[in-house]
Amino acid sequence: MNVQVPKRRGGLIERELPEELIVYDPEIDRAFLLNHTSAAIWDLCDGQSALRQIAEQIATCFSAPAEKVVEDVKATIERFHRDRLLVPG
Repeated sequence: MNVQVPKRRGGLIERELPEELIVYDPEIDRAFLLNHTSAAIWDLCDGQSALRQIAEQIATCFSAPAEKVVEDVKATIERFHRDRLLVPG
């Protein structure tokens, strides 16, 4: 699995809530509820940003050192891959 430059899969439906984001996969009729942090990571999974760049941007957003958030960002992206929300790589 390629967690280094993640890209969201096409065909997913997104709905924003005040504090969360719902990502619906019509292929498997399943919805995923992302909290504020996971939604921020999701938005950066554009196929252009590398894992390290995503971690740096998340660290900046949440005023935390990138070294502290990189493992959490990686784990979140790996979860997106397991849930088949990202393009296989």
